[in-house]
Amino acid sequence: MASRLNVPEFNRLYSDWVSSRAEALADSTRTASERVYRNATRITRNASNRLTEQARSVKESGVRFQEQALQSTRTVANFARSAGRRTVQTLHKRPLCFSIMQNFYHRYGMKHAILILILLFYAFFGAFVFLIIEAPHQTKMKAEWNSEIAVNRSRFVSSIMSELFNNSRFLIYVKGKTTDKILPYLSNKMVLYEDQLEIKWSDQKMEWDYWNAVLFCGTLCTTIGYGHIYPHTSAGKIMTMVYALGGIPLVLLVLQDLGKLLTVLLKYPWFQFKRGFRRCLRYCTKQSMKEIRLIEQDEREKLHIFDLPLVVGIALIIGWVFLCAVTFSYSDSKWTLLEAFYFFFISLSTIGLGDLVPTHPRLLLMMFGVILIGLSLVSMVINLLQVRMRNTYEAGRMSRADDGSDSIDLDRITLGVLQCYTPTGENTSNQSFVLHQQERSSIDASLRSILRQERMVTRSTQTNLSLPTVRQ
Repeated sequence: MASRLNVPEFNRLYSDWVSSRAEALADSTRTASERVYRNATRITRNASNRLTEQARSVKESGVRFQEQALQSTRTVANFARSAGRRTVQTLHKRPLCFSIMQNFYHRYGMKHAILILILLFYAFFGAFVFLIIEAPHQTKMKAEWNSEIAVNRSRFVSSIMSELFNNSRFLIYVKGKTTDKILPYLSNKMVLYEDQLEIKWSDQKMEWDYWNAVLFCGTLCTTIGYGHIYPHTSAGKIMTMVYALGGIPLVLLVLQDLGKLLTVLLKYPWFQFKRGFRRCLRYCTKQSMKEIRLIEQDEREKLHIFDLPLVVGIALIIGWVFLCAVTFSYSDSKWTLLEAFYFFFISLSTIGLGDLVPTHPRLLLMMFGVILIGLSLVSMVINLLQVRMRNTYEAGRMSRADDGSDSIDLDRITLGVLQCYTPTGENTSNQSFVLHQQERSSIDASLRSILRQERMVTRSTQTNLSLPTVRQ
């Protein structure tokens, strides 16, 4: 029989077993904890390394992105700079076609031709408008005139028949249809007689056809106005006023341009004439050939300057009028040389009395071309007269400025709209506006410098020189 275990022994054995189990569990727990710690440490280290590598790669990527962005910005800036430079160069550099046109415009005198073409277009277009307005009214008036002539002719023939036949005066009697035969016969004879007298509608009024309308536009724009043709309708009269407002300044502009062009073109023949004249008289003067060549060289360099002797311009006008008068006195047998000269003088002076008109209207249209050239010569002479008067005035002013004789009255300065007076007399110290002596001398010096330099006095300069200073 097995011996029975006592309680204390059992407790001791159980306690040992529990202790061994606890130690084993503690060892396994410690081992598991160490294993977990090692795994966690490894995982943490790996994660930290991966995060560090990712952060490093992100940093490197950020640096690369920043560098790429900076490079892209520089590229865009360089492109914008080059594009702006090209745009500026394009704006400063004219297109080739425009440069060719501008060169052709200035070198070959196209600006003069363009002005003339504009004037011709204005005249032709205006003639077309006037013809549309006036032609229907003229047709109606012409029909009424012909009807009135026919009625008057019939009345006249009937009165002649009553006075010649079947009365006690001449004792000539006709019977039957003889009267009906005589009336058409006398009417036809009257028509033939009127044809021999050249009685036409155009003798009473000039026909409103296209070329006569062009002539009317020309006389209207040049302010000659012969009065041989004029509008009858209200619309035509209104159109005449409107058309003249644009045509007269245009003709003045064309005449001024042609006058300057003729001056420049005539300077070279005048230079050659003076050169030949000096060559002919070189033995009668004390000038050497060297001096003559220097004078000619100086004149040759000034050929582009708008300058020509006034006497030469007047002689050209007289010669042109005489040449045109001789030509057209032979073209129209009804005109004498005096009448032709009188007509061209009246035309070039823009008086336009209208007492003399060529027999053929087309001849007057041809005359108008040479009249326009003559008006250009008149404009040239007027420009020369203006230049001569301005040069004379400038020379006198410069001589007075150099001599110091142009004493400037600062007590009354009127350089423009404003005027000012310096206070004179007693109680000048109580005045608000006083010019000091130093200020007077400075203004005097400024005015003298302006006169010597031949500068135009601007509005600001006028105001500064006109307003007095205020004493502080």
